Amino acid sequence: MSCSKATMVAVAVGVLFVISGCSGSGENTPAGAPSAPSETLSSVGSESDLPSVDGEIVRGEAHADYDVAASVVGAAEPATVVVIGRVKSWAEGRIIHDGDSALKSAVLEVEVETSLVPRTVESAFVEIDRGGTLIDEEGNEVELHDGATYVQRSVEELRQAVPVGTRVVVLGVAAPTDEEIASTGGQQVIEAWVPPHGDDQLVSPVQQGLLFEDADGSYVSGVADQEDVEFGDWPAAGERGDAGGSDGYFDQLVDELTAAF
Repeated sequence: MSCSKATMVAVAVGVLFVISGCSGSGENTPAGAPSAPSETLSSVGSESDLPSVDGEIVRGEAHADYDVAASVVGAAEPATVVVIGRVKSWAEGRIIHDGDSALKSAVLEVEVETSLVPRTVESAFVEIDRGGTLIDEEGNEVELHDGATYVQRSVEELRQAVPVGTRVVVLGVAAPTDEEIASTGGQQVIEAWVPPHGDDQLVSPVQQGLLFEDADGSYVSGVADQEDVEFGDWPAAGERGDAGGSDGYFDQLVDELTAAF
């Protein structure tokens, strides 16, 4: 079951950016910035000490048109990757030139604890939009005037918004390769992502397919608007389970996916 959602969208291979007239958290990262160092799992995210997640930072201000699935199982139907795990690290992702825009991403590494589709995945590398900038004909960033700023998130801001150790559900598909992006004719990858182990592939989350566990046991959407994962048969649509309230909602997502796959 799904319903149609219509919102303004600016799409370029799943990477989006907007410009704001007022300053806020963000960055103007030059192309070629070094990748963030690898992180190891910490004790945060345990049942006794769950980290707090800021979904608004991860989602940014870009929106998409899509058919909104009324359950997590429905959202998973188009996914070729369905995994549950913990955030292991955040790192710099690709930079794509698209006309007069430089589109930027981050890569979220997930240490997989339960792999439902496929069955043998140990790590998942998820490409996350973090905004972008306007560029001139030489590829240099265009400076904005009159107090306007680019709305983009740094890797460090994403790391603080979703700490290492946070539990996460990923419903995704294979992200387009650099070659597939170049074949569109209008885009070019000018800063590539280097897989840690050579054959690792990037995953693009489906629209409702990135869900983090919050400090109270509820879940926070990392791509779709939060309201899109709190209606119909989604756990947060009503009081369900023995825990009641928001406690245990993330675990209910896991239980529903495990039963379906």
